[in-house]
Amino acid sequence: NGEFDARAEVRRMATLVSSTPQIFAFLSQRGPLLSILLDAAALCRSVGEPEDARVYCEQVLNFAAAGEDSQLRAEAFRRLANLQFLGGDLSRAQANYQHSLNLYETEGNAGLSASIYNRLGDIATQQGNFELAKNYHRQAIVMSEPDANLRIIAIAYNGLGIIADMQSDWEAASDYFGKSVDLYETLDLPEQTAAAYVNLAMAYNKCGEWEAAGLCYTVATAIAEKLSQNPNESPSNYLPLFSVIYINRAEFLLNLASIEEAQFYCDKAMAISRRTKENIAVADTCKLYGRICRYRKEWDIAIEYFTQSLQRHRSGQNLQGEAEVCYEFGLMYRDCHDVSQARRLLQKSRCLYERLASADKVRQVDMALADL
Repeated sequence: NGEFDARAEVRRMATLVSSTPQIFAFLSQRGPLLSILLDAAALCRSVGEPEDARVYCEQVLNFAAAGEDSQLRAEAFRRLANLQFLGGDLSRAQANYQHSLNLYETEGNAGLSASIYNRLGDIATQQGNFELAKNYHRQAIVMSEPDANLRIIAIAYNGLGIIADMQSDWEAASDYFGKSVDLYETLDLPEQTAAAYVNLAMAYNKCGEWEAAGLCYTVATAIAEKLSQNPNESPSNYLPLFSVIYINRAEFLLNLASIEEAQFYCDKAMAISRRTKENIAVADTCKLYGRICRYRKEWDIAIEYFTQSLQRHRSGQNLQGEAEVCYEFGLMYRDCHDVSQARRLLQKSRCLYERLASADKVRQVDMALADL
């Protein structure tokens, strides 16, 4: 019945866990203990305590012997990787997803193996290795088709849509995101449907179809609000979804020069991102704050926000995010007539977009450099 009860349950779980390892070890029954630890990790994650969740996952790996308890070890590696992925630690997430994948493939678990291929595809996308990312998502589709695992296929389409969007292939992006929306609606998965609508809106936003983009954001927000009002679930379960919606809606409004409305959604996104400790979400929101301050000619504050965003994207090895921030940071210095700094940042952005093979973005940066 809400977050207060969930946090109380976390405390009860912690008390139970602290008193049971010796008992289970004495009985040589690791399985029940490992299951309790995984439940505790899931509970901590749901109430915005990723550090406690990480500790429980690591305890599973410490208690589970190598070569034994392989399913529980695989699940612990997967959940630990999920936490690291959301926290922006892509290299560690990648390594732990691979550990989990190796165990699941050894056990012949095609469903969870396909799920991890999608996550590896997401990481490869953020690192700028688009061809590898496409291969991962396509592998997930191939593995899922025999069992008609539509959920995994929908996630893969979403990943392929993000790659197409980053490569400025709007038609392909809209097609992939549309397929993802259709599959999630077929499966009656409203949370995932809302997130897919946000991505579809992003594609419409990038190609200037403002009305279609605005409608998608409205639908996504309505779905999220309905979910959060469910009396049987904690509203905190849907904080990451609201964060995604607010960040993307703020960017959409900035592109329409609706500065005050964009500020409103940035404030809501930052409050959630700080609470859930999701590094990439904080970095993206800082970038948007930087843009808002640039439009208001609040140069010193803009510099602080852009610098924070750059540091977070670099620490997470997120090349796409770093390229976007360098571009916006460069435009800010152009506007305040610091040509040297503007050129330095725009050239850095160009190099990153070249590494990402984003030809359309390279042309966009070249136009900004020519304006200097």
